[in-house]
Amino acid sequence: MTRGGTTYTGIAAAALMIALIGVISWTGKWPVSPWLIRSSADPKGILELPVALTTRIEINAGQKQVVVLERRPGGGWSVNGDETGPATAQHVDTALRLLNVSKPFRTLNPDDYTTAQVAEFGLEPPRMRISAYAADGKAHTVTFGEATPAQNAQYVRVIGDPNLYLLQRYVGVEWQVALDMLERTASKQAASEGATAGPQSPLLPVSIAAVSAVEIVENGVLTRFERDPAGDWFHHFGQHLHGPGGIVHKADPRLAPLIASELTALERVPVEGEIARQPNEDVLAQFGLEHPSSILLLYTRDSSDPVARISFGKMAEGDLDRYAQVQETEELVVVPGHATDHITKLLQLAGVRS
Repeated sequence: MTRGGTTYTGIAAAALMIALIGVISWTGKWPVSPWLIRSSADPKGILELPVALTTRIEINAGQKQVVVLERRPGGGWSVNGDETGPATAQHVDTALRLLNVSKPFRTLNPDDYTTAQVAEFGLEPPRMRISAYAADGKAHTVTFGEATPAQNAQYVRVIGDPNLYLLQRYVGVEWQVALDMLERTASKQAASEGATAGPQSPLLPVSIAAVSAVEIVENGVLTRFERDPAGDWFHHFGQHLHGPGGIVHKADPRLAPLIASELTALERVPVEGEIARQPNEDVLAQFGLEHPSSILLLYTRDSSDPVARISFGKMAEGDLDRYAQVQETEELVVVPGHATDHITKLLQLAGVRS
């Protein structure tokens, strides 16, 4: 850059700063427009509509019913008029934000792919379709296709854009988790409406299909189960085989279905009653949850923080039920006493308990 160009750039930057200071001096506040929050220094994602300006979202995955979310005036989201829980709302906001800021690994121009490849990439028809709407009703639609063979990226298309994109896999995973939690929330709401013939409210806020790792904490000992590249479960210590080169884990074909069976049984554990919401320490201690006997932690792909944490307390009177706390819903609930039998079986499969 020439000296003159540098001078003009400096003058422009100074003028911008003076204008910004003037706005702050006049209003006493930092500008908070959603369009200003996203600076040129931020990574540029494929969705131009900022999270704060998104008022409605439609999620469609395969043959499933379209899930419609509406922004609540006080914050958060509602589905069919019912408020989503804080954990679910956070996943929705995070998924939107990732579309805003996640720069694609690669951009495929129209010359880089054929019509047949669009179908091969899982984009025609798409595996999942996300439409985000602004207050003016304008839709910004993104479709997700298949993952790459390396499982670290996913084919994505923006409707109205001729290019295709390879986006980080965790972006689509976050949308899958949000959709999964929304569907389980809907199941819970249906159960709470008193439909005697309908399904009971599920204990787990997310299904095992959306989970890639499970941890059990009991008596200060942590036991971890993970999926191998084929999606089969293995105990991360001792009971698995290594693939060529010792890098890729491969589940033991004898133990994998047994682990999967117990996790599926845990997924089906129902909530039989609610004791309290946002219980304090005294209430938790009363039901044996201040120092829970067992803690179940569920993780999604590439996540270091659990997507769900369920603590199990003491048995209820009569020894038929057990008390549990679901961190994501902030509820203290009653579940069947046999719920922890599946945890015991998992620990036995891992060789932790006899």
